[in-house]
Formats: sequence, C-alpha cells, structure tokens
Amino acid sequence: MRFFILLLLISLISCSQKIITQIDKSKNEKIIKANSAIRPTIIAPLSIQIKSVGKEIIFIKLYGEDVGANAIGADATATFLLDDKTTITIYSIGVQGYDRSIKDGKYYSHHYRIAVSDFTLLSKHLIIRIRKSDSTTYYDFDIKNKDAEKFKKLQLKFLEEFNNQ
Repeated sequence: MRFFILLLLISLISCSQKIITQIDKSKNEKIIKANSAIRPTIIAPLSIQIKSVGKEIIFIKLYGEDVGANAIGADATATFLLDDKTTITIYSIGVQGYDRSIKDGKYYSHHYRIAVSDFTLLSKHLIIRIRKSDSTTYYDFDIKNKDAEKFKKLQLKFLEEFNNQ
C-alpha cells in the first residue's frame, strides 16, 4: 500500500505563501511544505506544522519558545476561535514536555490530532485566536486579520492537495 505524507509547515513567523511538493522516492511518500506570513500579536513566536498520513486524521504540531513552553498531559488541548465565534478544539496525542533553548529560555513542540472534518471546517473560516491549554494554565495567541486570511488560503491549498491523494 502506498503511503502519502502531507507536510505543511506554517511558520507563523515566516514570510512566504509558497507550497512545495516533493516525492521521497525511498519511502514512496508525498510531502507538501508551505510557509505563511502569519504573526501572532504577542512577542513570543508560535509556529504550526500540519501533517497527514493517509486520509484518516491530521496532526498539528504547535511549537515555539517561552510563552506556552511547559509540559502538557494527554488531556491537553488547543482551541481555535474562528471569525464566526465558533471554536474547534484539537487534542494532545499524549504526555509531552519541553526543552531548554540555546537562549536559556524554554522551547516546546507539542503534537495534537484533528479530525479531517474539523480541519475542513477550520479552513472555511478565519482564525482569530489560538488558545494552547494544559491542565493548569492556558496561553492565548491572537492572530492578525490579514495573516489569518493568508493562513486560510494556505489551508485551502493544503486541503486541495490532501483531497487529491
């Protein structure tokens, strides 16, 4: 069976809207990468990586430094507040920690799962805020409107590629 991996790197601190598609011939996998010019309205950088293996589920990785860098449990969530005031929640794939960065700060890389139907709904709206929660606290990342529009376009491109596999 042929496995496809869709990889969409949406760096909320980068400045490109280009999608790159590659084939890893040794693994027979399709890889899609993209960068978006979204910047949260807080000081600390936040990045999102979206990845899919097959057509069953999509994984989202939130990563960054300092703000939001802590250990999370299997019950941790991240919630996307959309422009129509609805929310979509993604769920931790398990207990996850954080590391110390070179700058003597903390660095995190937390993985979550989202149903394809929820990701499809997410792509139809602008993201206003991302709330990253753990069992004791939460961190809000407000997204600027112009950047949310760019992110929405990128999600639609991702879904187009995802649905064509």
